[in-house]
Amino acid sequence: MLGDKCTSTMRQPGYDVEWRGQGSEPVRIGSHRFTPEACGDVTEADYARFQHTIQEFDVVGTTEQFDSFLLLLAHSTGLQHLQYVRSNEGSHDRNRDALPEAVTAAIDFSTHYDRRAYDLVEARHAELVKNIGGAGFTSKVKAFQDATKVRGGKKFVGGLPAHSPFKWVDREAAGAAGIEPVVPGCFTEPTGGGQAVAYINFNPVTLVDKDSALACVKGCNLDA
Repeated sequence: MLGDKCTSTMRQPGYDVEWRGQGSEPVRIGSHRFTPEACGDVTEADYARFQHTIQEFDVVGTTEQFDSFLLLLAHSTGLQHLQYVRSNEGSHDRNRDALPEAVTAAIDFSTHYDRRAYDLVEARHAELVKNIGGAGFTSKVKAFQDATKVRGGKKFVGGLPAHSPFKWVDREAAGAAGIEPVVPGCFTEPTGGGQAVAYINFNPVTLVDKDSALACVKGCNLDA
């Protein structure tokens, strides 16, 4: 949306570090200094490009509308098994009235286009909901939310999912044990593509029957 604006400052850390001596961990030495000029100013042309792009999407939504977005996505694509574990909800105080006036003014000034973009997406989402039934669809979203269950300290929105018949195990261990990989019909390639890597330690993994003797090494806490 912003062309090459901000690309030189993307994904920068919030602080700088130094490696000192033989230590195995870096030491923070202060806040990272950003260069505002590197991002330039967001313009009406940038916003117009965003506005046009949003209209090209079949499904859009905001974080607050996630469940509605999820069911819209299912309506558009045929996605099944929509239950999910709610996480990263946070506990920050969102009471705007508790902030000093100067702070809220600075926030409003800095997020002018962000708030316009949010309002645009929210309105586009409402339009999509209206197009597929309006109140009837909203009732489906409420029923999905009302089916939420809690088990093992985890909140499963939409209800408890069926246990997976598969699990990810270390690929080398599976080969050594002579365990054949499983290829579900939804896979676009036999290995699972980008999913075939354990994202914590980057070890290659393979999908096998859940009853195999090998230990699960990826996605092991997703079942109820």
